[in-house]
Amino acid sequence: VPDILVHLSSWYTSLPREQQFLQLPWQCLHAYIPYGMNTVDNVDHSFSLNGVYDSDFVNLMWRVFEDTEININEYKKYETLRGENLVQSGYLKMDELMNRPEYSSNQIEELWKLPKGKNASEVKKIIIAPHYSVFNEGLIVSSTFRENAYFWLYLIEKYQNKASFLFKPHPNLRAACVGNGVFKSYDEYDDYISKWNSYTNAKAISESSYIDYFNTSDAMIMDSGSFLGEYIYTQKPLLYLTRPEQAH
Repeated sequence: VPDILVHLSSWYTSLPREQQFLQLPWQCLHAYIPYGMNTVDNVDHSFSLNGVYDSDFVNLMWRVFEDTEININEYKKYETLRGENLVQSGYLKMDELMNRPEYSSNQIEELWKLPKGKNASEVKKIIIAPHYSVFNEGLIVSSTFRENAYFWLYLIEKYQNKASFLFKPHPNLRAACVGNGVFKSYDEYDDYISKWNSYTNAKAISESSYIDYFNTSDAMIMDSGSFLGEYIYTQKPLLYLTRPEQAH
């Protein structure tokens, strides 16, 4: 039993019951570093209210390390504890961007698939980062992947000698695509990922750290709320895609 447990995600019910923090003795102190900046919401504010500012999870935390004064004030307004367990720390996940390392050409070539005969300085490196919410109804509906999945492949081919593309989907995209009919099966989704990896100027990653890709990229195209806040730290161009059902 740990003395302190630091949580990096609030969605503890996604874990098996035996691994949920509520199974630990009460003397264990729990701290939370939010996994994303709260930059999105739905029409009736229920996502921010019930899923962020006054969730059971945050009210059970000993400390919550929050990013901005704006969010601190929202917790004070809506949280049952009225912000008594909050510490304004800045957005800790982005501390790694404070002192950006210099990347050699070899390091960049290990991260990105560059067109044959091109060096890193000759190629624009673009991250494609779709959210998982491909459904038509829900608390947060933002993903444009259903409409754009094959347009990305078109871009890869069109700019095969000028750009390198990195596919960084939300971890839940695979299940959401199959569950909502974007792909008929997991095999079909995996075939789509294999198609990405078959190009000489594109690759797909899943769970690997994305900070190095942030640092070495030139731009991002995305529809994810957390990346919307995080990529701004790089001070590079970002294209934020929307859809009619979206309620940000």
